Amino acid sequence: MPVSVMVVDDSNLARLVMTLILGRDQSIEVCAAVSDGEAALSLIPKCKPDVITMDLNMPGLSGIEVTRRIMATNPVPIVIVTTDKTSTANPFQFLEAGAIAVLCSPAPPGHPEHDQTSEQLIRTVKALSSVKMFPRRDRGRSPALSTACTIGSSTLSSVECIAIGASTGGPQIIKKIIESLPADYPIPILVTQHIAQGFTASFVKWLNASGKITAVLASDGLKMEPGHVYVAPDDKHLGVTSLSTIALSDHGRYRMRPSISHMFHSLASVYGKRCAAILLTGMGKDGAAEMADLKKRGAFTIAQDKDSSLIHSMPGEAIACDGASEILAPDKIVERLLAIAATKAKRSPC
Repeated sequence: MPVSVMVVDDSNLARLVMTLILGRDQSIEVCAAVSDGEAALSLIPKCKPDVITMDLNMPGLSGIEVTRRIMATNPVPIVIVTTDKTSTANPFQFLEAGAIAVLCSPAPPGHPEHDQTSEQLIRTVKALSSVKMFPRRDRGRSPALSTACTIGSSTLSSVECIAIGASTGGPQIIKKIIESLPADYPIPILVTQHIAQGFTASFVKWLNASGKITAVLASDGLKMEPGHVYVAPDDKHLGVTSLSTIALSDHGRYRMRPSISHMFHSLASVYGKRCAAILLTGMGKDGAAEMADLKKRGAFTIAQDKDSSLIHSMPGEAIACDGASEILAPDKIVERLLAIAATKAKRSPC
């Protein structure tokens, strides 16, 4: 059976382009292309789409309200697809309403990035078609711990830097983690999140909306401070130096940029066992081998568990190559990060 997709966009041209791009893949079928949220809500029970692509701004019902209603009644994986990177409506607010991912609209035919952006859309739609969704009202339960090993307090207290890598489904988990940490968290945190270009500043703003610790867009040479989260900028790898400063790079060693693999490799070179690495939900295997190397060096590593992962490819790859010290759900990851802070506090002089 082909993947059934509903396209929701108030632009006739955008709907046509999206339909043509998705239709190129024989495993995808556009079941409906509508111009507003009301039409989408009325057709979902009939079309039963596997995935919905939705524009950021639409007439009538707001996209956020449409997303909330869909997730409360007929939950379907929703991808926000937009050209608007400066709207007052932060696209990441849609994730809070239940959407799964944010993408830039594919570049038009003839544009040098047309093939790349079209393939990203197709790849995302196909990956999300297998994601099981549940009514939004049932999503308050935290999944249980999958499996874990005993980590000694000496290992936790030696952590001087924490790095988090994520792809599809990652922003929601990262925000959950950040919101759970106190303003005086004693360790700097690095974040490499695979995200469409142009939306990183919105992501940082969204993280700061309700978190106690400060999220900033990483810049080259910036001194890392406790209680801060440093997010990899567009098209730059995020790394560190022995002086505890940010080191950005644009080399082409890795297919992704920013690359989780680069971030973990940099931590291994500078901190060795004196760091913690966390690999969250996402497609592909970015960071998996490098996290296994960190574990071999004695670093503390965590892979998100399968039950709580939207897409388990990345953490699953890390687990398969014995790269995870622990396999945890997000609430347990927070517990480990708080435990790291507690062990460091105990070692501090009175």
